[in-house]
Amino acid sequence: MTRTIKTSHEYPPIPTRSMDWCAYFDGCEEDGRYGYGATEEEAIADFIETWAEEYEAEDAPRRERDAEARHFGGLSPLGNAIAALEEAK
Repeated sequence: MTRTIKTSHEYPPIPTRSMDWCAYFDGCEEDGRYGYGATEEEAIADFIETWAEEYEAEDAPRRERDAEARHFGGLSPLGNAIAALEEAK
């Protein structure tokens, strides 16, 4: 199952703007796993750096499948159907 990283513009009432953006896994807002930054890109980078091991483990099957598909010229119709089911989870 591949997780999606979501972001939100928090703009907290603090003097610094270094934590205006927040990144997290979609559907896991209550888990307390966040990345923060002054920009959306910084928040995503902080999130991935902080939770890289979990992110890499979750995303590894998709990256492996995509690399294999590129090597062999694309997925078969069955491979496309399986990939679509996995992404829908």
